[in-house]
Amino acid sequence: MMQTIPSPLTLVITTHLMTEYGINYLISSNCVNHKQILDDRNYTFSIKLNIIYALGLIPEDLYQNIKKLNILRNKFAHSLKVDFRDVDLSYEDPERNQNLNLHKKKWEDEPDNEDVLNILTWISIFTFARLHNLITRGEMSFELTKVT
Repeated sequence: MMQTIPSPLTLVITTHLMTEYGINYLISSNCVNHKQILDDRNYTFSIKLNIIYALGLIPEDLYQNIKKLNILRNKFAHSLKVDFRDVDLSYEDPERNQNLNLHKKKWEDEPDNEDVLNILTWISIFTFARLHNLITRGEMSFELTKVT
């Protein structure tokens, strides 16, 4: 049975952590000297994200979504209460079914916890779930070639 994640903070941290795990997996699977990157604390989430993007391992829209997730996670790192009216919700939906910014327009006051959790669930889908599918289903539209 799947457990529910009760708070926005928990959902953001969990999504970010699992996304970083996926980023680390891509680095370890595609870089010969991956330990140099993964064992060095100077390689932050942002730097590792830039590496997998520069290697062509993820498309630009996913790269931009994960960058926004990292900014959101950093907001929570500095404040346990984040006003979602001030959060960038311009996440790219590859299916074009969701526009998270439309939710902002209906919020005159600060959104309630249920609204925030719904938004964060979509953000999780647009970041970690998409990265996970890319890895597990082999949906990477690239081919690494050895440069000689």
